[in-house]
Amino acid sequence: MLLQEARLLDESSATEIRRRTVIGRAYYASFHFLRGHPCSKEFDAPRTSSVHKALMRHLAQDDNPNVVHCARLLGRLRAVRNLADYTLDQSVSQQMVVEALEDAGEIIEELLENFSKADND
Repeated sequence: MLLQEARLLDESSATEIRRRTVIGRAYYASFHFLRGHPCSKEFDAPRTSSVHKALMRHLAQDDNPNVVHCARLLGRLRAVRNLADYTLDQSVSQQMVVEALEDAGEIIEELLENFSKADND
């Protein structure tokens, strides 16, 4: 749902602020998808802002290479989201938006689409 919203926002992302918003939505769509996905069933989430890094560490230690790849993609999304949210003196290009949406789509729609517990054991 968040990814759909990010894509809708992208259709009108002509402004810098809109591009920054799209990147944030793409990151949070991926983050929340992964938090609720069976690959995170054993994840003991800290109740602090470190939950983002902790989730990536948890996923990176998984036996399933698709899950490990998702951890890398999420890390890349987080880096660009941090830039978009906190580095206001650096512009955010449309290419950055495209890449963020592609990474989020890969996480949500492709890599984990056919995930099963058996794949992860």
